[in-house]
Amino acid sequence: MNRLKRFTRLARRPLHSSRIVLGYYLDNKVNRNSSAVWLTSPKLLQLAMAINRHGQPAGSTSYRKFIVLTSPRSGSNLLCSSLDQHDQLVCKGELFGEDGPHIGVSPRNFNSNWLAVFRELDAERFLEYFHHKPYPPTIQAVGFKVFPRHLTHKGFRPVISSLLHDPATQVIVLQRPNYLERYLSLKKARESRQWAHWLHEGKAGSSRQTQAVELSVKELNREFIKLAQEDRVIAGLVSGRPFLPLSYDDLCTDFETQLGRVQEYLGVPTQAVPVRTRKQSNGSLAENIANYAELKQHFHSSPWGRFFT
Repeated sequence: MNRLKRFTRLARRPLHSSRIVLGYYLDNKVNRNSSAVWLTSPKLLQLAMAINRHGQPAGSTSYRKFIVLTSPRSGSNLLCSSLDQHDQLVCKGELFGEDGPHIGVSPRNFNSNWLAVFRELDAERFLEYFHHKPYPPTIQAVGFKVFPRHLTHKGFRPVISSLLHDPATQVIVLQRPNYLERYLSLKKARESRQWAHWLHEGKAGSSRQTQAVELSVKELNREFIKLAQEDRVIAGLVSGRPFLPLSYDDLCTDFETQLGRVQEYLGVPTQAVPVRTRKQSNGSLAENIANYAELKQHFHSSPWGRFFT
């Protein structure tokens, strides 16, 4: 029986989850055409190692490992970019993001189609090379962020779950309790195609007032249920294990104190770092939602009424 070989088809267009097709092909029947590149796992490993520029093989692996467990639009860019600036910390982005692995935290993010293919082929080895690799001895803790949806990928779930179930892994749970704020931020990010507003080094910035959007009752009902489910998944993942709870609201109103709590939890000296991101928009919910009064009246007596302040 001919040995089956796992293959990857990588389209030349920008990376998208639907552009990566995984399957099995016989060694002597791999089809090559002008619109795709076919590579086997060993070649991908060599490519991934060759293009990685975020650390060298020599160093120490005695650092602590941590995960920022959170949901989109909950302040993870603010937290992770701040942690990554600490002299003794490394905090990567979404290693298991749908649009490819985010090796760094923007604006110095590092993403690659080849790394995405490598991750699809062997998630465990990908994590071993890009998370468990040696770092300079001064680095005391290394982590990355995880969203609940990352665990829906059957190839990623065992790897992430193994880390979460390891008692040695430190877990920071960052949550934004107001679902209306979370969804409004998500909707505006989708419309603007800007998922974070980064401040240049040494330059101050402020949030800008964006145009008010109109939301439907049906839309909010659907999203509130979805966000509640995300929070239940997070609660289940940390059930029975120690973790550090962190609130988005507290992080925004008392940044230095909350960042100090996280640094202390990770066992590193407290170090002040500049804020690298700014909020997507300013103003109240009423100012950013055109039909806010109508929605507030509708949801007044529902479980979601508490989100309309």
